Amino acid sequence: MVASDTMLTGIVEIDILIFFVGLMAWIIDRAFFDGKLFASPDEESSEDQEARPAKVRKKDGPSERQRKQLEKCAMEHCNSLSFRNSEYCWKHKDGEGHETDGPGWWEERGAPL
Repeated sequence: MVASDTMLTGIVEIDILIFFVGLMAWIIDRAFFDGKLFASPDEESSEDQEARPAKVRKKDGPSERQRKQLEKCAMEHCNSLSFRNSEYCWKHKDGEGHETDGPGWWEERGAPL
C-alpha cells in the first residue's frame, strides 16, 4: 500500500491522533505563549519587535530633495553630482583621486585612448 509510506507509524488511527496532538500543541503555543515554545532561536518574538523602536526617517520637502540632487562632488575639479547622501560622486566615494581624473584625451597632455 502506497499510503503506508507516508504515514508516521503505519496505523492510520495513531497517525491521526499524533497529528491532532501536534496541532493542539501548536494552537496552545500560539494562543498562550505567543509562539515561543516552538520558535527557533534566531526568530524574534512580537515582544522583541515591539520593544525595538521603529526607524524614524526624516521626510525632506521637495525643495530640499531637489537641492540635494544638484550637489556637486566635494573633490576638487570634479563636476559630477554627488552620490545619494554622500558628499562625493561614485568615483571619489572613498575620498581619494580616481585613475580617470586629470585632463581628458581631447585636452593638451591628455592620455590617448
